[in-house]
Amino acid sequence: MLKQGTNNEAEIAQLIADCRQNNRKAQHRLFKLYYGKVLAICMRYAKSNEEAEDMINEGFLKLFTNLEKYTTTEKGSFNAWLKRVVVNAIIDYQRKYNTLINTAPLEAIPTMEMEHYDENSALSKLSTDELLGMVQQ
Repeated sequence: MLKQGTNNEAEIAQLIADCRQNNRKAQHRLFKLYYGKVLAICMRYAKSNEEAEDMINEGFLKLFTNLEKYTTTEKGSFNAWLKRVVVNAIIDYQRKYNTLINTAPLEAIPTMEMEHYDENSALSKLSTDELLGMVQQ
């Protein structure tokens, strides 16, 4: 039986072969074996723990879905292949759930007309440092 922390290539190869046969226990063992490594990768890209968990799920789903494509002769070590699959899953996750901020050209932004500028407005009474502090908050 494969134990957590074991790096025996023959044991990992057998575990992968069992996972390819849709052996749920083998999939669970592979998940537990590589969970920490995948978590560390996801935390680098996530904004929160919940988002990292979602990325982990996406990563392992992609891993188990594409496990047939992994071969030691073509891809190298399983660790490297796993990292590549997880990073690709993270990129897909970011594309799917994190929308880009829409930007507009500077010319499209309306300018403040001097005739509408009120010298007594609250903004005009703020110092630059106060305004910068508010923006930073």
